[in-house]
Amino acid sequence: MFKSELVSNILHSYSSRIILIVLGLLGNVIITRSLGVENYGTYTLLLTIIAIATQFGNFGLHSANIYYVAQKKMFLGMLLKNSIWFSFFISLIVGFIIYFLNYHYPSILNIEPDLLYLALIFIPISLMSLLVKNLLVGIGEIKLDNRLTVYIRVITILALVSIVTFYNLDVKNALVIFGFSLLLGLIVTYIKLKKEITYRYKLSLKLLKKISKFGFKAYLSAIFAFLVLKSDLFFVNYYLIKTDLGHYSLAVSFIDYIYILPVVIGTVLFQKLSSLKKNDEKYNLMKKITIVFSGVYFLFLVCIYFLSEYLITFLYGEQFSDSVILVNLLLIGIFFMGINTLFQQYIATTGFPKELIYYWIVAFVVNVVININFIETYGLELVAISTIVAYFLVFIFSFFKVIKQRNLHVL
Repeated sequence: MFKSELVSNILHSYSSRIILIVLGLLGNVIITRSLGVENYGTYTLLLTIIAIATQFGNFGLHSANIYYVAQKKMFLGMLLKNSIWFSFFISLIVGFIIYFLNYHYPSILNIEPDLLYLALIFIPISLMSLLVKNLLVGIGEIKLDNRLTVYIRVITILALVSIVTFYNLDVKNALVIFGFSLLLGLIVTYIKLKKEITYRYKLSLKLLKKISKFGFKAYLSAIFAFLVLKSDLFFVNYYLIKTDLGHYSLAVSFIDYIYILPVVIGTVLFQKLSSLKKNDEKYNLMKKITIVFSGVYFLFLVCIYFLSEYLITFLYGEQFSDSVILVNLLLIGIFFMGINTLFQQYIATTGFPKELIYYWIVAFVVNVVININFIETYGLELVAISTIVAYFLVFIFSFFKVIKQRNLHVL
């Protein structure tokens, strides 16, 4: 029964993400054509700052929330309250750190202060949204989460169209729309979770300490994984010109849509694996899903490769034609990253071994070393190749770790 439920959740999630891809591309087209190459690069950098702050500030509670509430729903009330207060406290600290760094070293980000401070306001909302949303996934309400995400995206698109039609869409307006869409999603999800709680609960430092043991390892792994995924934008912004940032931002944004499929499957798989007790069941389920996924994803990426030039120039205009080669290079890396995503869901549910952290640290260091030493000589293509190398390294590490974990539990 759980297999049919898993497949149903995957299909529902993926169909929802297809809708989100279409809506996301539509929103991206509106934003890119309204802002232009240089301003779009700035907008993407601001969203990246919010995303990095969210990743640095969650301390692994996003994964721990799914893991623990999937095992015991009675934790829901305490996890919800912990998540809200934790987000407020951590966001103040993270926001202050970003403010301090920008005040003393403004050349690092090179962003107008008012835009940066506006982005800081949305950090707590982003962090709460991440933690609360994962509680919804953890209790098995995956289809509801999908529907809410689609509804919020539709509202966001309508807001963008309204601004473009009756006003002028600039970086500030685009950022405000992004922030309020996060807030709306947070409110709706919170109301739904409150209805699921039928008992009294309070803030629990004891539970927070318990889940932190799992969460902190997930946190460190997620930080370095995210830095591998997003740090390239900062290297391009620092070493190259704004136009290069715009082209690479578009390529990364486009690849993000391609990466949605393994993320969807990984999220559903992690929730299901967390609820299983026997390692054999976990391994066999992961293996079957990964084999099917690998074949389908490879064919999908081949199709994208041959269509990339048409899609990018049609959707975003000839001004982004230089992004085509970057997208085609990143398709190689995202194939290995997609498979690795499923590998790591299984590894995490076997106790989250610390090796997962080391894999991403190695990949991050390799990526940084390559970029710092060669980006000014070889340009954007080098940045994409560096990303491929980093993804492939983690894929190889995870592959052998899956085999080791399987053999350990068998023995």
